[in-house]
Amino acid sequence: MLLDARAVTISVLAFGVSMFAGCSSEEIQPKATTVEQPEGKVSIRSRVADAMSALSDEDRRLAEEQKFCVVSESSLLGSMGPPIKLDINGQPVFICCEGCEAQAKRDPDATLEAVARLKAVKATVPGK
Repeated sequence: MLLDARAVTISVLAFGVSMFAGCSSEEIQPKATTVEQPEGKVSIRSRVADAMSALSDEDRRLAEEQKFCVVSESSLLGSMGPPIKLDINGQPVFICCEGCEAQAKRDPDATLEAVARLKAVKATVPGK
């Protein structure tokens, strides 16, 4: 009786494995290892690089140090077109779009604190 139970268990397991593994005469194709960009679409990196190239070398260096908009801190500079440079209390500050200008100018001290915070975060990330 014990032998019959083992035989049944083994048969059930073998059947289950064959169902999941499948049986096919077709050759198995490897999965794609790269993601292709849909035709006509531009990657975010490419858009940012293009937008940043519109800046002078010095402004591009400063914008890359800041990396994100001081108002919309999740907005990568260059992701919405060339970053806009503002002068806040004699210091260069970059924003992502014209819509952020009024808020950046409304509280200059908070804006400059945001720039310092954004630059400090980038400085603490290894390899950045």
